[in-house]
Amino acid sequence: MKLSDNGHEFEQRALAIARAIYDPSHTQGAVMFRGREHDGVFMDDKSIVAFEFTVSQEKAKAVKDAEKIKDVLQHLIAQPENYYKMAQGFVVTASEPTAEQRQAVDRVAGHARLPIKCLSLVSLRRLLIDTEKYLALRRDAPFGSSGYQLPAVNATLSLYRTTYVEPTLVRRVDGGCVSISEVMDASNQGQRIVITADYGSGKSEALRQLFERMRKKYFKAPSEHRFPLHLNLRDGYGLRTPREVLWRHAEDIGFNEPNSLVAAWRAGNCTLLLDGFDELVPSRWVGGARDLKQVRWQALEAVRRLIAETPDECGIVLAGRPQYFSSPGELLESLALERGQLFELQDFNDEQIFSLLGTEIALPEWIPAKPLLLKFLIQNDLIGQVADQSKSVFSAWWRVLDLVAAREADRLSSVTRESIRALIARTATLARGAEEDLGTISIDDMRSAFREVCGYEADEEGLQLLLRLPGLASMPNDGAPGKAAEGRRFVDSSLAAAAYGLDLSAYISSPYSGHPLSGGVTWTSNLGRLASGVAAIDLEEAGFDPGVTSAVISKRMNEGHFDAVLLDVVLAADFMAVNPQAELAPFIDGVLIPEVLLPAEKGYLSGSTFKSCVIEVVDATEVDGESDIPTFQDCLIGRLDGWSQVPDQLQGHFSGSDIVEMSSPANTTAGILQLQIGAGERLALVVLKKVYAGSGRKESALVRGVPLVDRAAVPQVTASLLSAGYIARASGKGDDLILPVKSRRAAVARFLAAPQTFNLANLR
Repeated sequence: MKLSDNGHEFEQRALAIARAIYDPSHTQGAVMFRGREHDGVFMDDKSIVAFEFTVSQEKAKAVKDAEKIKDVLQHLIAQPENYYKMAQGFVVTASEPTAEQRQAVDRVAGHARLPIKCLSLVSLRRLLIDTEKYLALRRDAPFGSSGYQLPAVNATLSLYRTTYVEPTLVRRVDGGCVSISEVMDASNQGQRIVITADYGSGKSEALRQLFERMRKKYFKAPSEHRFPLHLNLRDGYGLRTPREVLWRHAEDIGFNEPNSLVAAWRAGNCTLLLDGFDELVPSRWVGGARDLKQVRWQALEAVRRLIAETPDECGIVLAGRPQYFSSPGELLESLALERGQLFELQDFNDEQIFSLLGTEIALPEWIPAKPLLLKFLIQNDLIGQVADQSKSVFSAWWRVLDLVAAREADRLSSVTRESIRALIARTATLARGAEEDLGTISIDDMRSAFREVCGYEADEEGLQLLLRLPGLASMPNDGAPGKAAEGRRFVDSSLAAAAYGLDLSAYISSPYSGHPLSGGVTWTSNLGRLASGVAAIDLEEAGFDPGVTSAVISKRMNEGHFDAVLLDVVLAADFMAVNPQAELAPFIDGVLIPEVLLPAEKGYLSGSTFKSCVIEVVDATEVDGESDIPTFQDCLIGRLDGWSQVPDQLQGHFSGSDIVEMSSPANTTAGILQLQIGAGERLALVVLKKVYAGSGRKESALVRGVPLVDRAAVPQVTASLLSAGYIARASGKGDDLILPVKSRRAAVARFLAAPQTFNLANLR
């Protein structure tokens, strides 16, 4: 609804602007004079200003309003106490006044010899604040973390500067989805909205988009819309009042009229966009986790007052990480938003990822779904086919963690990138000790980790870092005995595993330094190959000799630690292609393991013994009857992939073990090769079966189990599958890796279930 369609709403907004200019104390306004109501009269020691507001564009109405102003001004300036005061009047119209209205008002003013003008609401607002100047300066200033510039190696990739992919916002109360434009419309109607999301989900970018859309809407119809006032809350650190926050904001963007910004806010002429409520901490905090609620309350005092004192008709949109607070209830209470609506920004789906990249390409399954991490990968040439197949999944995750730490360090003054990286890694280790791979840890434990990593107690910046550490979400204490108070938990298992891999590397490089992994550990589960792969990359990047892993394996076995950490080190050694010591045979006892990929090459894993372990999958697709494989004693194996039965010569390697399920003959390499279909189709299904059985395969392993006469055709079949986008290639250490594609798994499952219908030539 336009203001010109609603006289009361227009009058209220115009009166608020007039009052902000001429009556900051809000003690004056409408008056009665000679039986008629006058919309606004303001007097001080030096001036008398009278207003009439109208939505009409008729000349007669302008004359009537001008006459009313003339009458009240003549009466007031005739009073002795007002002899020397300046008098002026304004007829304010909702739309731009017509030429007839201006002439009519000027005629009344000329006859009365009084300065009475006819102007629009927009012109009146310019007397209060130069919104065009503010919006231009604000647009050129940083918008929270969306202004962070990556140290990109591929500067030509500027997708994020030119392309914005609409995110998915979910309303917490009912699960309904809304768009950024719908959030804008709701805020324009005076609603209070909070957008929360985990690290890297695009909160700051969403608020920047809101600013741009509100700015455009304002310029199209300035009399009908409020202008957006966007604040980076981290810039308000240490401030106590709304006025201080707005003055600091004006100073930061170079706007030299801070008082007008305060007045425009109090007059209800702006929509507030507040980014980063999680980036504020008080200047002092010496207590434990039990004090954190009070800490946050004090830290947000200025923001809370800013929100509470914003006129009810003005919309507010806030954004931040949800783990900063212990619960949604505390969030709303601490921000004076009892009537606010909570929305969650979702990770990208495949369609949104393809939209960001600009094309539907073959994405490996390990690709994270968060816009910021995708941005890291794109601009640093780390996505398989997107980036010329330059890195393996382990190298990519290692680089992502390094970039995450660099980004956080850029926003802090006292904590280095190396310290942040080590802190994330140590937190992942603590999470494993708390409750397996994604366990909950307390803020007090994280403070201890900060002290170990940084060498000093967490100060205000250190606490800020802990409360918003990337990749973690809050886990409120529900009163359960032993549950961590103010707990934090990793939101992504791959990120947790990769981060733990960095701490595993720190342990391997210095196993005698009192590292938490140097003794026995409380957890019994293995995280899989990602953690060990990242550890291997980190050791190589730091220049360590691969032989350090042999020393750690020996030390751990001598101390009687036959646990999950020993298996992690064994896998890291094999990733680094360590030549195993003949006398060193790892022994793994009582560990829960998601997958054991039987190695084709000799290494520490092939010489290991697993005793009383529970293993979800043993993958034998890369081995044949002559390969060296581990020994499984009294183990429970959920599924054995690649064999319909254990080869006779390898029966002794499964002594006392119970195998629940084995591959059907038709789903083994041998079974597929016996299908009555084309030779190319058989080989393609073998490749797909091997690649999609886990997280990928070395390219050299794709020919294993294939008859010698057919092996020469495997590279051509692999190239066809790569071209069709059903597999992806990434370079690994000494051998290319063939990876499954995120969007193709369902189709591949259909092919394997109905191989007779598969046609390699018709793949799209």
